[in-house]
Amino acid sequence: QPSKLIHYRLNSLAQEIVQDDIALIEEKQDIQNCSSLTHNELLDACFIRSLPCGLDQSVDAMRQSLSGHLKMMKQVLDDVGPLGLQCTQGSLFVLHLHAIRYEYEGRSKNLKR
Repeated sequence: QPSKLIHYRLNSLAQEIVQDDIALIEEKQDIQNCSSLTHNELLDACFIRSLPCGLDQSVDAMRQSLSGHLKMMKQVLDDVGPLGLQCTQGSLFVLHLHAIRYEYEGRSKNLKR
């Protein structure tokens, strides 16, 4: 069934992101502002997480975005643990972070006006 395939693919993507986040946090990339990542690693990491990336973003801005994401994920992992993000709700959380960030940034901009 197509719906089962889609569910499997989305869950696999979410788990890939979680496992990569855990590895980057273990490497202390959240603390080091992702400074040891190559440009291609940085682009890939930002792209898969729907963080700002591309020609319109500086490398420093991408490093800050990814580092901020990792700091947030470290707090989430400290609260719920890796297994908490491997369940269906955890996968949905990971996949919806882009929308959550977008909404938060929009509200933050409105408060500054």
